[in-house]
Amino acid sequence: MKKKVSITSRRLFFFLTIFFSSALLATVAQAQTDTGSSEENTEAAPAKVKYKSKKNVFRFNNVISIYPFQAAINYMTLGYELRTGERTTFKTIAGFAQKEKSLLDINNISKYSGFKIEMQLKYFINKKNEVLNGVYFAPFVLYKGCNFSFDEDNYVYDPVLGYSTYVLSHKKDKASAFHVGFLLGYHSKIGDNFTLDMFAGEGLMSSTGNLDYGSRVFDVYANEIRMKVGLNIGFGF
Repeated sequence: MKKKVSITSRRLFFFLTIFFSSALLATVAQAQTDTGSSEENTEAAPAKVKYKSKKNVFRFNNVISIYPFQAAINYMTLGYELRTGERTTFKTIAGFAQKEKSLLDINNISKYSGFKIEMQLKYFINKKNEVLNGVYFAPFVLYKGCNFSFDEDNYVYDPVLGYSTYVLSHKKDKASAFHVGFLLGYHSKIGDNFTLDMFAGEGLMSSTGNLDYGSRVFDVYANEIRMKVGLNIGFGF
């Protein structure tokens, strides 16, 4: 009797062991299946990307600019700026003037003609803004020249008459200058296509010729460290 009970207990223990083992294996297999499905769903689901709107980014790589203060003295000046890197641009500026007389001339000159050419290498230092929009630092080199006529009052002594007589003489002369220095400026975006560029700096100017008669308002010839201040309006494309 005891032998039958013992055999029955062993069989029951054996079947319970197989049952719980099977149940455990099924549970583990189901867990692995659920995990795999979750990973597949995670991989299949597109990642949510947050795009930041860049309202201040100037999307153009070229800018044509005009100089209103130079236009006030009949100096037609045009600039072209090209993006050369992530933070750098190269700008070329050319100007030409030709006129008879102007109210803004320092001296009474006539038949004035002049030219200028300038080059700048801008480096934008504001981390929050991109090129052509923000604070920049720029070395510059400028060469300019002019030709003009002017009337000069003279008194010439006449030995026959014994006194000096007034003579109005008409003369021609010229002047030229070489200007090298650095600028600190701010390039701001106006609307979608326009920009405003304001700058100030100084550099060494070396001039030759008739500096007094060649100098005008906003356009001076001198031999000194001279400031350079201005602004221009640009159009991007």
